[in-house]
Amino acid sequence: MVEMRANGLPLEYVVGCTDFCGLRIEVDQGVFVPRKRTEFLVRQAEALSCSGDIVVDLCCGSGAVGVALATALGRVVLYSVDIDPVAVRCAERNVTIFDGHVFEGDLYKALPGLGIKMRKTYAKQNSTSKKPSFPTLRKFGFLIIQ
Repeated sequence: MVEMRANGLPLEYVVGCTDFCGLRIEVDQGVFVPRKRTEFLVRQAEALSCSGDIVVDLCCGSGAVGVALATALGRVVLYSVDIDPVAVRCAERNVTIFDGHVFEGDLYKALPGLGIKMRKTYAKQNSTSKKPSFPTLRKFGFLIIQ
């Protein structure tokens, strides 16, 4: 471990985890380490959300943002998505502990059912200039569906 650290490997990769919003989040090499400044985004999203919301964490990496938001809000449905298989494996270890779901794929297209509904809604919205049929808050790289 000393040699790994001396060679410049970030401490979080050496020990395999980091602290994020008071939670122990596992991280793997190839997945961005969640930063303290990102905790600000969780607090902002928390203020816009409530228990019972569907939280969609797009490009989730380790899943830290979605997990922190789900922990703060209590009962939510958490979907985390990433296109990178390394990130998906890492997120699975973090997200499934909180009864969340992790999908591999490109943004919302990877979401079964919900992704289809979102694609149809956005297609309709783009063609008719109407609001989506379900309220969404698109903030900070993830969706909160109320």
